Amino acid sequence: IVAARDPTAADPVSLAGKSAAIQGLGALEYLLFGSGSEALLASGEESRFRCAYAVAIGGNLVAIADALATDVAPGSPFATAMASPGPANALFPAEADAAADLALSIVTAVELVEDRILVAALGTADDIGQPRAAPLWRSGLTLDFAAGLLGSAARLVDAAGTAAAIPANQAWLPDQIRSETERAIAALPAAGIGAAVADPDLRRQTTLARVIVDNLRTLLAVSLPAALGVALGFNALDGDG
Repeated sequence: IVAARDPTAADPVSLAGKSAAIQGLGALEYLLFGSGSEALLASGEESRFRCAYAVAIGGNLVAIADALATDVAPGSPFATAMASPGPANALFPAEADAAADLALSIVTAVELVEDRILVAALGTADDIGQPRAAPLWRSGLTLDFAAGLLGSAARLVDAAGTAAAIPANQAWLPDQIRSETERAIAALPAAGIGAAVADPDLRRQTTLARVIVDNLRTLLAVSLPAALGVALGFNALDGDG
């Protein structure tokens, strides 16, 4: 797209109809930090196109965020369906269905951090892994992104009112989830993902963060669903095997 200077990619409306791979944060990061990004500081056609394309991505992401906020706002069809499970509800025919859907969303955010960022980047003891397979590695924001995902999962646990929905003998669980989330975020190195797995000291810190995230994942994938009386199904990360 950059080489061809495709004008349809520089328009938020036409960009929205293209592949997801070229209209999201990954594409924006490439424009700002990837190969040829030094052109942004120069004058010329490529600089103007990169800027226009980046602005189009920003506009498209704002539109997606606005649409999502509208779709889940109080009173929206989805919010109403989630708050009113029952036999007449096609999305959530039972109360457990709504609780399971919510719990699965929470778990998925943490799975992304462990499997697609930390495990992928760390590899094994004899292999430094593939830090460039992690999102946002060019900008050095991979671990900031991971912290954001972990924090959002913990906030969703609180916002969903899980404390009021679990038995009294497991009232400790929301606090434990919150505490483990804080520990995991604090353990993430303040470095780019490449340095976080290549530098021995930072690698140990990153490995510790991965262990804590795994503990958090168990709390969210096993303890929380059990307390809510629901069973989690497959999620988008499980593939179709």
